[in-house]
Amino acid sequence: MLFYFDLETTGLNQYHNKITDICIIKENHSTERYCEKFSTLVNPEESISDFITRLTGIDDEMVKDQPTFSQVAPNILNFLQNPNGVSYLVAHNCDGFDKLVLRIHFKNCNINTNKLNWKYIDTLLFAKKLYPTIYKHNLKNMIKILKLKDRDAHRAENDTLMLRDLYRKMCYDLSVKEKMDYDYIMKTPEYVWQYINN
Repeated sequence: MLFYFDLETTGLNQYHNKITDICIIKENHSTERYCEKFSTLVNPEESISDFITRLTGIDDEMVKDQPTFSQVAPNILNFLQNPNGVSYLVAHNCDGFDKLVLRIHFKNCNINTNKLNWKYIDTLLFAKKLYPTIYKHNLKNMIKILKLKDRDAHRAENDTLMLRDLYRKMCYDLSVKEKMDYDYIMKTPEYVWQYINN
């Protein structure tokens, strides 16, 4: 089961800054409810820098009455459950940022994500391997080059929707490259995980 996700934070330090906005889109090919969404602003319990406010549009006033991460953590864990196997968490620059931020936030809630049945798919690494001749592999540039729908970036929900579109497109291109069935690749995220990590 695939879970596309994006985080916005109070700054650019993945080890110290706090989440202000989170969106997760679940894609489950085995159910009629094809996509489900979890999205919320989060009170980071610290000030948001002016730079981040200019980047994301999120300011202290917007998040002051929102739940803290510790309050939404149980809902996030419940949403990310896959009773039938591995939960594949997909993000752009996942290994360099989102995965680290998420793990630290859960650790601060006394939750060890290493014990959960999760694997991470970094679409930045996926793009670099699949399209080695492209110069810049950031999300915005990949959306532009692959002619996908450009949404206002730097809000978690819009970035997650672009991420989902990018992942689907890359899986299609991978299916062409590998001469495989596209639906099989979409339904088998382990194949993509192995492709990136081997």
